[in-house]
Amino acid sequence: MERPRSGASWCQTAPVDPALGDDQLMAAMLAASRVLVAMSASSIEASPVEVTLNQYRALVVLAGRSPIHMADLGRELSISPSSTTRLVDRLERKGLVSRSANEASRRSVDLRLEPAGEDLVASVMAERRRRFAEVLAGLPERRRNAMAKAFGDLAALMGEPVDDVSAALLGRTAVRR
Repeated sequence: MERPRSGASWCQTAPVDPALGDDQLMAAMLAASRVLVAMSASSIEASPVEVTLNQYRALVVLAGRSPIHMADLGRELSISPSSTTRLVDRLERKGLVSRSANEASRRSVDLRLEPAGEDLVASVMAERRRRFAEVLAGLPERRRNAMAKAFGDLAALMGEPVDDVSAALLGRTAVRR
C-alpha cells in the first residue's frame, strides 16, 4: 500500500490506545521514524550543497556548539577519530567548516561553522519546517500540542536538546560566535 508523501493524511489515524500495549506504540514509532527519516533525507537532498547525512549531522552539532574540539565532534557523532578527520576534511573542502589549533592545547583542533555551513543548515531547516507545516496544517491544535509534548519527551529520553540548538537552527538566534 502506497503511503502519502505529503499532506496530513498520515497523521489522521486514531490515537494509540493505551490498552493495546507496547506493540501498537512500537508500530507507531517505527512508522513515524520512517516518515521523519524520509523527510530528513529529502530536505538534505534539496540543499544547495551536496552533503551526506553524517556531514549534515556534524554541521548541526557545530550550529549549536561552534567552536568544538574535533574529538568532541567525533564522540557526539559516535564515529572514530579517523572517520571524524575524513568527514571534517570533506566539509572543509566544501567551505562549510574551518579548523584551527586550540590555543590551550596544541594537540587539540577546534572546529568552527563557516557562514556557508550556517546557510546550508538554515536552508535545510527551512525546507523541513515548510514540509512539517504542510503535513500538520490540518491537524487540530489539541493534537499538535499533544504531538509537541510527545516528541519533546522522546527527545529528552534520547538526550537530545530541544531548545538550545533548535532556536539557532530555526533562525531565532544568531549561530555565529
